[in-house]
This record gives sequence, structure tokens and C-alpha cells, in this order.
Amino acid sequence: MKPLILSFFCFLVSGSCYAQSFTSLNENFDAACVSATPFPNHWTQYAIWGVQYWQCSSNQGLNGSPCMTINDYTTTHNIDTQVLYTPKLDLSAYTHIYFNFFDRYSRNGDSLGVYVTNENGTEDPLCDSCSWTKIVVPFSADDTAWRMHQIDLTPYKAKPLYVAFKYTSTDSTGSIWYIDSVFTTTTLLINNPVKETIPLTILGVPRDNITLECTLPVAGNYNLALYDITGRAVLSKTLSKTAGTQRVQLSNLDLPRGMYIVRLGNETSSGYAKAAVQ
Repeated sequence: MKPLILSFFCFLVSGSCYAQSFTSLNENFDAACVSATPFPNHWTQYAIWGVQYWQCSSNQGLNGSPCMTINDYTTTHNIDTQVLYTPKLDLSAYTHIYFNFFDRYSRNGDSLGVYVTNENGTEDPLCDSCSWTKIVVPFSADDTAWRMHQIDLTPYKAKPLYVAFKYTSTDSTGSIWYIDSVFTTTTLLINNPVKETIPLTILGVPRDNITLECTLPVAGNYNLALYDITGRAVLSKTLSKTAGTQRVQLSNLDLPRGMYIVRLGNETSSGYAKAAVQ
């Protein structure tokens, strides 16, 4: 039997991760990665092959925050197929619903596989009898910058569903992947495909002010938008900026505590960052 690693809380309380459905998702891994449990509540790691599992990283996420990571390399590359999948999501009440996450990776290896299913009757999220749909995600060739991705789950929402991240490596090649800030919204945050990623970093601890550091490819006008976790734009402004590395200050915001997404971009380039307002 293939080994299954469950969230300790999930196993302790119910013995199963499939008993409860969630109508939304907002997981930044901050609390889970400092607790005694290896994964957030109701998230599951499934080892199809190998022993290099998905696990928490305390400081490799956005702006040095916790995240989920996987790395096949020990003293050499290892053959691994590992799946990290979300809790069961009941999104049927929404007209439109989107699944958002941030990622970055290093070293050459296979891209992550991202899957959606409306059925999961076994412990194996990618079982032969389960009907999983692979979603095409435009992962960047840039291995240094965080990028945000958005998946339209509207076609799959009629029944409860799961989303899975599938990692694969061989005995000669494999990447290190990082996943952070996985959440659902009812509005589209990424409107246009872009050709270039803008490195975007939050400096300090966001409160009434948010300080951004960015590296812009060319001079020109850029749209700066701030979204809350529901996808609602709480700030939008146009900035005229020069090329190169620089800082942008957002002042007197008076925002409620919570997680926000910052987008800076134009028609050909964009960058995203997570701002956890204290």
C-alpha cells in the first residue's frame, strides 16, 4: 500500500480528511508551519513514490514567511512522485470562482502538475479510477521570482472538488518547488498574460503603510492595485515610473488586519506580492 501522510489534526479529530467541505480557501501556511502538525488542517500529502515529501519551510515563502516546499535532492537526486492536495471545496454557491496561488522554483526538473477533480473516493488523489483534470499553468522559466497564478474553477464547481499539486523527479534531475498563499476569489485578479515578471517585494511589516521594492524593466506608466482576500480592489492607481530598482510607498491605508495581494504591472509585465497587514 502506498504511504499516506495526513494532517495530524485531521487524523486525530476525524480519522479522515474527506469529512468536511469548505466553501472558500485562504491558506498562507503561517500558522500551520509553526505548529506541531506537518500540514494545514485538512490538507493532505500523498506519496505515490519516494520519501522526499512536501513539507513546511519556516522562511522560504513570500517576504520570508512560511510556505510549503518539496526537494528531491539529498546527496543525489531521488525518484519521487508526491502530491499535496487541498481540503474538499464546495464552491457550488458561487457564480464564478477562482483558485489562486504563488510559486517559485530552482534547478531544472519537471514542472508541477496541477489537477482538479470532482471525485475522490479513495485516499489516493490521483487513483486510476478517479477522474482528474490536468490544468495548464504557465509556470515561468524564471527561477528566482515569485509568480501568482489563477485557475478558473467555475467549470468544475457543480460538485465538491479538490485541487492537487503533483511533484515528480528522477534519479538524475529534480527541482525545488515552493508554494505560498493559496486562496479562492470570486473575481479575476490576473486579467492579461504578460511577457515579463516584475520582481516585487514587501519591505517591513505592513500596517497603515506598505513599502514596496520593485525592479521595472522600462520607464512608463504602471498600474498599482491592492486586493483583499475576496478579490475586491481596495486601491488602484497609476504610477509614472523610471526603469530600474526603486521603492513605492503606500501611506495612510487604514486597512483591516488580514492578507492582501499587491499587483504592479502594465500590458507587458507584472509582479505580485503578499502583504499581511498586522
